[in-house]
Formats: sequence, structure tokens, C-alpha cells
Amino acid sequence: PIQRKRLYALIEWARPQHVHVAWPCRGLGGFNRINLAKFGTQAAETAAMSRQESTVHLNVFEHVAFLCRDYDLGCSGENPVGSDAWKLLSEELQKWFCATFHQCAHGLHHPANSSDHGFHRKPTKMIRNRPGVLKFLQRRCPGTSHSHRHCVLEGSFRSRCLTSYAEHYPLALAKALWRGIQAGV
Repeated sequence: PIQRKRLYALIEWARPQHVHVAWPCRGLGGFNRINLAKFGTQAAETAAMSRQESTVHLNVFEHVAFLCRDYDLGCSGENPVGSDAWKLLSEELQKWFCATFHQCAHGLHHPANSSDHGFHRKPTKMIRNRPGVLKFLQRRCPGTSHSHRHCVLEGSFRSRCLTSYAEHYPLALAKALWRGIQAGV
């Protein structure tokens, strides 16, 4: 709770041109739904706790989004396309501008597979209170080829490693935000 208050205070004090939030999707994704449905009481309890934790992060995003609205700041949020977060957002945020794209088109790959072009498609959805920046991100997978192969992400180690290693995507996002800010959108 203290970190959240500090985040909100920082936004109110600094009034940045744009705030971007990518909240954890672990408890709101497809694997969590499978665990809730199929793998017994303990797995269901763990999945329910994970979902509750992820919902806290989603609520932080909503609070940040409303702060940005109140101060007329740009704001965006992202999660995987299949995340349950998109169903849980407030009605107001569900009306924001939306884009979907594939992170492999922005260079996202697994570090263990970078030498053989092991890209990770990662279909992503982003919402934003202003439309302009989204057009700079809307890229789809170019399709598999000799120079663009997708790696299979099986097991929690590879997935966790991927989420902490995204060298090209954050740069593409920062460039898109900068272009949008420069263009006044």
C-alpha cells in the first residue's frame, strides 16, 4: 500500500506527459483458468491467490488511469490479448482506444534462442486514452521464415525468463510514445 501511495503521489507531483503500465498477467491468463478448472483443490487455491494478486495490480492501473484522466495526462496499459484483465476493467477504460499487435514484430525473442531467431509472438493488447501512439505499435507477425522462427515456450522457467528479457520491445514502445508525444497525440 505505501508503494502505491508513493506512485500516485509521484504522478500528481511530476505530471509526466505519459504513464504506461504493464501489469503482471500471471493470475489473469489462460494457464490460470486451466489450473482453476482442472488440477485439484491445491492448484485451484494457488490459481485463485494468483488471480487475486493480479487483480490488485489491475486496480493500481485503474487508479493511475483515472489520475491521468484527471490531470489530462497520456496513459496506456498493456496485457496479453487473452488476459481476463480486459473483461475486468471498468466500463470507462473499456471504451479507451485499443490496439493489438505481436511483440515478435518488435523484436521480442527468448535469450536462449536469439542466435537462431527464436522469436516469441506474444499477442498483446494495449489501451490508451489518446489514439495517436497506438498506430506506431500496430504490427503483426511477418510470418515464419528462415529469418523469423518462433520458439516454443513451455515450462515456467522459459516463460519467466522471457518476461524479464525483452530488449527490443521496450525500445519500440518508448519510440512510439515519443513519436506520439512529439506529434501531439
